[in-house]
Amino acid sequence: MILKKVLQGWMGSRPERETGRSMNWKTNALKLMALFAIIAFSLSRMIVDHQVGMMLFYSAVLVILVFASMMTGGTAKPNSPAMDEMARRSSIWWWMIAVFALAISTDRIASFVLLGILCFLALREFNLILPLEMTAPDRSLTFRNRIPVYFSYAVIPLVVLLAYIEWYAFFIILVPVYLFILAPILLVLQDRTDGVLQTLGIIVLGFTFFIYNLGHSLFLINISPMLLFFCLVLTEARDIISVALNGAFNRYIEHNPQRKRSFILNLRIAQHVNPDATYAGAALTSVITAILALPFVPVMPEIGYYHLTVPSAMACGLVIGIAGQLGELVFAMIRKDAASGMARSTSEVAGILDKIDSLIFTIPVTFHVIYLWYF
Repeated sequence: MILKKVLQGWMGSRPERETGRSMNWKTNALKLMALFAIIAFSLSRMIVDHQVGMMLFYSAVLVILVFASMMTGGTAKPNSPAMDEMARRSSIWWWMIAVFALAISTDRIASFVLLGILCFLALREFNLILPLEMTAPDRSLTFRNRIPVYFSYAVIPLVVLLAYIEWYAFFIILVPVYLFILAPILLVLQDRTDGVLQTLGIIVLGFTFFIYNLGHSLFLINISPMLLFFCLVLTEARDIISVALNGAFNRYIEHNPQRKRSFILNLRIAQHVNPDATYAGAALTSVITAILALPFVPVMPEIGYYHLTVPSAMACGLVIGIAGQLGELVFAMIRKDAASGMARSTSEVAGILDKIDSLIFTIPVTFHVIYLWYF
């Protein structure tokens, strides 16, 4: 019975299960076997490498995911948007935790290759949401933009190399200086005068989000693989807590519409971008995330010549809570704008961005808080 609930929660939200999109049992069985194989391999590597702290936290996160899958698989109400969203996020985070743990527990070059692939897949999906084909006048990217877009793909191996040789000084100026200079030069060499500003905006956003921001994950590994795991776990916790709190606040407002407390809880951050995101939910989620950072203090390895302290851990947790909420809203805005102006639905290519929208903001912020605090 327990295993059945876990499997139902892992398969996704209730609407997905009822419409049959997750009912291909052979496919799900193969995915589940692959997931368990990755988890088992990662745990075995942590044991061999004597990474006791990481192994304990990895095991604790897996227990939390099992509990979340049991909740969403067995107790969700048929028409509960909050539970459906939690089910979707918990199923996503099973894979995120497994893949990141694999990257962290293996050799550094293997970690860099896996994270480089993640950057490429995210950037590619971003460009699919804003298609390249010259088939409709309202599409943001046309056939002519293939050269700068392919150029952005080619930069990812360079970023991986810079991280591997630990040349952070060049990485930090690569995107805001050299890539921002080269992108318009490529358009000039195409002898273009129309649609340039829109194209540059999209290309620059791709550089910033998926090469620069996500690229900081490679340098987090250079400081300590445990720091990347720290950021990942807190971001995951923030996502799930945010859904739960906003769902609870919405139910309270629905049953107590006249109370002054309901007015405060009903203050929305961006009504049209995400009608469920509230200031109260974001603030409380950030505080809880800061508290959840504290168990990492005694097990975190040395950072530079120092250990992670309570103030720095709580500072990281707080900024992860804030940045994660903002990242989620920013990508919700991008998806809605793309869906309103493109012939291709964003749901046709949705996948990676749904999984890492928060991480794109939390990873660079975590890196810089740690870097400024300890270096």
